[in-house]
Amino acid sequence: MSVNPLVADGSPDSAETHNVTSTQYLPLPHDGDSFRLLRVLPSPISTSTIRCELYTASISREEDKYIAGSYVWGPSEPSKSIVINGKSFQVRSNLFRFLRAFRSRRRSQVIWIDAVCINQDDIQERGHQVQEMKRIYSNAKCVYCWLHLDNAMPYNSIFNLHRVIDLVHWRRRDNRRRMRQEKQADYLVRAEYWSRIWIVQEFLLAKDLTLLMGSHRLSARRLKSILRDWTGGTPDLILYSTARFLVDFRQGEFLREFESTFWLFSNMQCSLPQDAVFALLGLVGKRAKDMELIGMIDYSLTVWQLLQRILAQNILQEPFYSLRIYDMHLLKNQEDNHMHMHDVVNMQLQYHAHWPLRGSDDSRYADLDGSCLRMALALPTDGSSRLGEYGVILAVHTQD
Repeated sequence: MSVNPLVADGSPDSAETHNVTSTQYLPLPHDGDSFRLLRVLPSPISTSTIRCELYTASISREEDKYIAGSYVWGPSEPSKSIVINGKSFQVRSNLFRFLRAFRSRRRSQVIWIDAVCINQDDIQERGHQVQEMKRIYSNAKCVYCWLHLDNAMPYNSIFNLHRVIDLVHWRRRDNRRRMRQEKQADYLVRAEYWSRIWIVQEFLLAKDLTLLMGSHRLSARRLKSILRDWTGGTPDLILYSTARFLVDFRQGEFLREFESTFWLFSNMQCSLPQDAVFALLGLVGKRAKDMELIGMIDYSLTVWQLLQRILAQNILQEPFYSLRIYDMHLLKNQEDNHMHMHDVVNMQLQYHAHWPLRGSDDSRYADLDGSCLRMALALPTDGSSRLGEYGVILAVHTQD
């Protein structure tokens, strides 16, 4: 597809200096296969203006022809200017650094970046494109993970990420060298990148991975060596890190069920509480009912409406434990938490009039039968009592 010509020379100020807004995004076709890609134009000067072309393409036809970006959005201010289709476009500073590190000196490169390729002001488009993120990341030839780190790599003079030293045979090195390498591995796993929930599906769905840290690049194979190939025992700070967990996850079969995936990752950071669910739906697919959840990605839903839709799918094996996890990570700071929880637990009891307790629910609620839980429904829900059927459930949880 053709794009608007770019301004040949000059800074962003020499282009049209207004920001790209929702009125400047052409609507995507409603065919379930369209998305936008960003062509980053080359420059031999690292500090020159970042110039790009944004165009519409087909997800199915572009397989293995583009890079997908994975990064932390970061604070909205201060923002930086890049040029897209000849016009100034404001991006967050972390994305600006990512694009500068990604840009080639000699050739154009095509990348999918959510903050640019999705019209973030169009709530309907945002929901539709999030539904397609599983395909977008699975079809990319490689996912570039931007681990922007403010501090310099410890002992960087002996650890060049372009030529990673052999990390398998550490037993041949002395304790001092191992200490240095532990600090370098710790430097990697402590990056803010690993705390963001959206990176889970982006990292796990990738055919191939490249980690970027400033001018340094690290392949998936070398990351695996750093985090897994230890002799003499893996340090706890590496063994129990999110980075190591995701690397191990890539080696085996995903859980593929929403409930267990939600338990594992819902405590990770996200800007919108709904994303604690939406960001994980690209990983589900073992059961047809799990797949149906992808169709509920809708940013107009409140967290309570989203919870009701999840319960209506009747996919939870241990619904009361899942409710507790949902309450901890999505409902905190929500108004009328107690009253809403009364309604959703009542809804769950109605769905399961003869519901057998299973798994962790069974061990926690072995002494509670349906009548006991239903008796709690008679308790006030206007805030005058903090008991209620959910209070009973929490009380049982605190007994272990």
